[in-house]
Amino acid sequence: MSTPRPGQHAESDRMDRQREMREYNVHYDGCSYEYNGYHYDCLHDALAYARLMRSRPQQPDPRGPYRPCRDPGVESETDKRHMAALGIELKDGRYCYRGFRYDRLVEAVDYALLEQRRGDTTQHATTP
Repeated sequence: MSTPRPGQHAESDRMDRQREMREYNVHYDGCSYEYNGYHYDCLHDALAYARLMRSRPQQPDPRGPYRPCRDPGVESETDKRHMAALGIELKDGRYCYRGFRYDRLVEAVDYALLEQRRGDTTQHATTP
């Protein structure tokens, strides 16, 4: 039995990933993995969903929403102040708020504002 060369396992893993991506029709667009219109940060998640859908041939798999690849960035100082006030951060190209990741700043802001309104409603409901 031969001893594997350094890097041989890494090369084998890379080839396995490429084979699975072809088999399940998963693509990488430069910023996320895509399967049937849905986008994933991790290849493992895209493959898991593709396997799940293939295991259920009787269940139709509707296409996900089209989302072009883009490099999100904060547009202005106003955006930066708004993000800071709401607790939104930009990490790895995604806007993050309380463990949720968003592709667009407006989506993160909408959810943060919704959470604030829910908090205000809860406080008013419990005040005698």
